[in-house]
Amino acid sequence: MKHSLFGFSSLERRSSCPGSYRMEKDLPELPPAKNTPPGDRLHKQVELMIKADRLGNPVTVNPEEFNATEIEAAIFCFDQYKAMAYEPMTNYKIITEKSFDFRDLFPEIEISTTDLIGYEPFKVAHVFDWKFNYGEIEEAPNNIQLGGYALGAFKEFDVKTVYVHLVEAFARRVSSYQYIESEQKNIIDFVKLTISNCFKSFAPLKPSKKSCQYCRANTPNNCPAILGKMFDAELTTPLSAMQPEDISKLLDIVDLNISIGGKIKQYVYACMTQGCKVPGWILAKGRNSREWMPEVNEQKLIEIGKMLEKDVSNLSKTELIGIVELEERWGKSAIVKNHLMPLIKKEEGKPILKKEKS
Repeated sequence: MKHSLFGFSSLERRSSCPGSYRMEKDLPELPPAKNTPPGDRLHKQVELMIKADRLGNPVTVNPEEFNATEIEAAIFCFDQYKAMAYEPMTNYKIITEKSFDFRDLFPEIEISTTDLIGYEPFKVAHVFDWKFNYGEIEEAPNNIQLGGYALGAFKEFDVKTVYVHLVEAFARRVSSYQYIESEQKNIIDFVKLTISNCFKSFAPLKPSKKSCQYCRANTPNNCPAILGKMFDAELTTPLSAMQPEDISKLLDIVDLNISIGGKIKQYVYACMTQGCKVPGWILAKGRNSREWMPEVNEQKLIEIGKMLEKDVSNLSKTELIGIVELEERWGKSAIVKNHLMPLIKKEEGKPILKKEKS
């Protein structure tokens, strides 16, 4: 699998840690994935939904391919497209998976593709980027990747204004920013400066959650900066022999390396659930969960559905329909809630480690 060294999706990492280019450029390519990642499948699903809508065909999501949470995320992205389609544009056009070639401006930048663009020539464009993950993402006003797509829209469609929209599908969150023509120079200068800094012989390594999250060199064996951070935090000392103040230092660097970070978090979580305190960190309440009571089956839901005059088809395939999916189908009116509530078991989410707000 080809890894992007210079694309608009990786420029955030390069700007935060210019030395990451030096650490990644000689690493071997990743082997092809055996299965299509969920994010790729969801991107394709939203694209198919938009194309179906444009053709006047029914917009559907296959419940056998996606779970209820994924279906909700896909519908949320589709809803953003629908909202844009109602903008007062008289001659607008829609393109999904639109690629921009910036090699005339930046020979090092690879062809970059945005998920959706709607535009009216010589007037306005809306650029969308779907995100199907739970990691921290730079919001639209400071998002370098979206800035690159805005630059592409200015160049190719000769519009006067570009709105960029970052759609975090699982979080149901959208952040937007309006670019005007004069801001193109700022984007170009920033990209050229970032590339120039990366090509310097001793480009600095600056490990952080932002720069290490997707870096392929984020192991002590590949990145001396991470190794240095771990020595600074005295990772060579057994966790059980460390003082809470020292463990607090460790938690500040756990995002730099997944395998080591997981072990540290697991240990600290166990200690804090037994009453230990770690400066600067707390156990925050996790998300509550809901599931059907053990005695609930398809026949029970059919009986309730018929009484409420609701759709009772396909309530069970390989397993019983999920609560969220059923609420989407039947709605969340008071009468539906009253009938479903006795069938649902609620559990409080397990506490999660969280940095204390200063």
